[in-house]
Amino acid sequence: MSGQKLFVIALAAAVAALLGVAALTSSGTSVDAGAATPKPTFEDTISTPRPTIDKGTPTGTEIIPGGLPRIYFREFINESICGFQIRLKGVFENGGLFDWVYEIIDTDGGGCGLSHVVFSLCQPNAFGAFVSGDSDITGTTEGPIVPIISLVKPDPQTGVTGVKFDETSPGGNDFLRGNFTYTLNNNFPATDILVAFKMGKGNVFGKIEGPDCAAK
Repeated sequence: MSGQKLFVIALAAAVAALLGVAALTSSGTSVDAGAATPKPTFEDTISTPRPTIDKGTPTGTEIIPGGLPRIYFREFINESICGFQIRLKGVFENGGLFDWVYEIIDTDGGGCGLSHVVFSLCQPNAFGAFVSGDSDITGTTEGPIVPIISLVKPDPQTGVTGVKFDETSPGGNDFLRGNFTYTLNNNFPATDILVAFKMGKGNVFGKIEGPDCAAK
């Protein structure tokens, strides 16, 4: 085969590879790569926030007040949209432990099959300060949902290192809303951290207040 024909074949292969990468990026699936650095998808600043979820007054002293709700969503390749509202409800000191309390609401009223949520914990300080987690979750059918709570380093589906609340939509009981708490044994100021929402369709990434390891 002549050198000119080899050059033409190589050029065609390169063009096909570039077109494949472009198609992958436009479909949005490339954001799901676990090895890639996750980034927030889209923050909705227009929609009216959903009403806050009732929760009994936490024990202890509030040391960081709650923030405003933030809504993140993503339109997937089949034009379906999955969105979630998240809000820090406050940080509470109790007997030398510190509870970071959040609420999450499915803004589409179910149907996105939320698999798990991961809150990023900075290393090594906040990650090493993790003590436990707790939650109360409401789904589309009656009965409590009890997630499996663990540390991940990183979560293989989202690439986020931190505390993972898994099985939030078990047995077809789609997640609707819930309060999520993780407890640390050290006091941290707040900064924006990454939060990941994993569904069967893919990932939605956002940011919310969380522990800051860099602050003095």
